[in-house]
Amino acid sequence: MVGFEPFKRDPAQRGSTDAHWQPGAAVKITAIRLDRMRLPLDPPFPAAWDPVPRRAFDATLVTVATDEGVTGYGSGDTMDGFAAFEGLFLGQDPCQVARHVRTLETIGFHASRYWPLEAALWDITGKVAGLPVAALFGGARTSIPAYASFGELKSPAQRAEAVLAARAAGFRAVKIRIDRADLAGGLAAVRAAREAAGDQVEIMVDLNQGWRMPGDIVPGLDVPAVWACCGWRNRCPARTWPDTGCCGSGPGSGWPAAR
Repeated sequence: MVGFEPFKRDPAQRGSTDAHWQPGAAVKITAIRLDRMRLPLDPPFPAAWDPVPRRAFDATLVTVATDEGVTGYGSGDTMDGFAAFEGLFLGQDPCQVARHVRTLETIGFHASRYWPLEAALWDITGKVAGLPVAALFGGARTSIPAYASFGELKSPAQRAEAVLAARAAGFRAVKIRIDRADLAGGLAAVRAAREAAGDQVEIMVDLNQGWRMPGDIVPGLDVPAVWACCGWRNRCPARTWPDTGCCGSGPGSGWPAAR
């Protein structure tokens, strides 16, 4: 974890991202504001992982203010109930991210997961250091390949058409979701996509929480994909991968998974 000495900015630089280090009194968090937003979806979005189509998309913008004019932003879940824990962060140095993560983990055990706050704290830390947050994490990449993640279930013909459209738009990889209640139809859609796109597009598969229980002896799935997440152990063409989790990268694929 990256740490920084307490810092103070030159008054003329307050509110800017130009770091000017003056060891001494530490910057402090003065306020944490939550702005809850809702985007109506018309027509409703039939997400593959939801039993009822979504009629709105909710998000919370977390704004962390400091006494030095440096502001951090994070966005994500609702942050419901956070007001009861706000005092654990007010008056603290925002750049002591490890300390705040331990606090958030403890809160998460008893209440809810307020991870958007951590994103806002890293935003402040990057601004203070004058570096992208990716550089603070090691800077292993200067760019990340993007993939098209499909959220709706479609017939094999429709899925093949969508994959070809994604390829035409410049995507080199796609993620397809399978209905756990219709594995045959889902696998048919994956195979149709592979036949249509050939080897020009890498395919990832999300099994939508189709977990296997301990002791299950049902054979794994033959999935013509780079990797599969959220479900049964699957047999990919190159080798057999265990479940990777939908928040991690596909092993060896080079494609980062997204929330």
